[in-house]
Amino acid sequence: MNQVDPNRIVYAIEENFKDELSKPKLRNLILTSIAIGKTEKLQINEIAKNLPVDVKHKKSKQTRLMRFLDSYLPLDGITFSWTGLVLQKVYRRKTHQIMVLVDELDLIDDYKALVAAIPFRNRAIVFKIFTNQQIRDLVYRSKNWVIWNFIDQVHEAIQELLSDMSWDGGAVFIFDRGFADVKLMKYLDCMGAKFIIRVRKNTGIVVEGHVSKLAEFGQWGYFRNVLYHSQERITVNLFCAEDDSDKDDPVFIVSNIDDGIGLLYRLGMRIEEAFRDMKTLFLVLKDTEQPRVERILMLVIIGMGLLFLLFEKSGYRWSKYYNTSCRKEFSLIHVIADRIRVSWANLVTTSWFSLRNAVFYRV
Repeated sequence: MNQVDPNRIVYAIEENFKDELSKPKLRNLILTSIAIGKTEKLQINEIAKNLPVDVKHKKSKQTRLMRFLDSYLPLDGITFSWTGLVLQKVYRRKTHQIMVLVDELDLIDDYKALVAAIPFRNRAIVFKIFTNQQIRDLVYRSKNWVIWNFIDQVHEAIQELLSDMSWDGGAVFIFDRGFADVKLMKYLDCMGAKFIIRVRKNTGIVVEGHVSKLAEFGQWGYFRNVLYHSQERITVNLFCAEDDSDKDDPVFIVSNIDDGIGLLYRLGMRIEEAFRDMKTLFLVLKDTEQPRVERILMLVIIGMGLLFLLFEKSGYRWSKYYNTSCRKEFSLIHVIADRIRVSWANLVTTSWFSLRNAVFYRV
């Protein structure tokens, strides 16, 4: 197999983030993204060690990464540019509805992250970090306020991007049971957002005048104009089905869209999988100030995301060298990550390379 060209990362970052970052920061973002591709364990010291710069001491690499992390980065602007890049790369047909998966992730200490992702290798596009202590200290009015504000920001950003790209399709927000709150449904309805939410089986419903809990409903299929919640009684469409993996825990999904609720929910794969490779990211982080945590998460989202956006087609070609039997032994994600690590293992560039003429050499 041929060597993988790292300049694809260079061109993608320069083209999409040049309006947000200065040239030195663009270089550091490029170096960090390549280091993330070379890193087997997503830990800060490992990322620093794999920076492809021509310096003799590991300490110098770590100092460079820490200075980059501690510098000012316009996260809102970077996130907006990243979201636009992902949507353009993944959704090529402009009539497709965009699936936006929303979930919550536990990070280090008391930090939590609300994350919006799309079902392309479950890559994240937008996130919001907060702590329970901030809610107790009234930095934020409530947990609900944090969630609503986050969804509002994601919805506005996507609508603006779709408008700029003359997109005919819309966006559908998909949530798991942790977000099954009738107040959230009303909020989404008021802002004109489409939603699909899996709900708990002990919630009351009214179907054709019959009042019961979902667990006692006893029917499978699709039901229009159901009154969800015994007291609030918001009108939704309901989908009921058995869960193949757990017969004692049926799937109940409510939505304000008309068709394909169950199918769209299944397409919305759970985004916890997207963060399986981040579980060790913060384990050796000594400085846990929120700005640093936010920057690290953003850098990893971009670094990992670019690998799969830029090398997906090549990954299918590489797969035939990894999966040599009838049984598929290695996933596409595993193949891409492993191929990148091997190809870029000894990659080095000068510290202050010019963006359009990055020259990598091997040591």
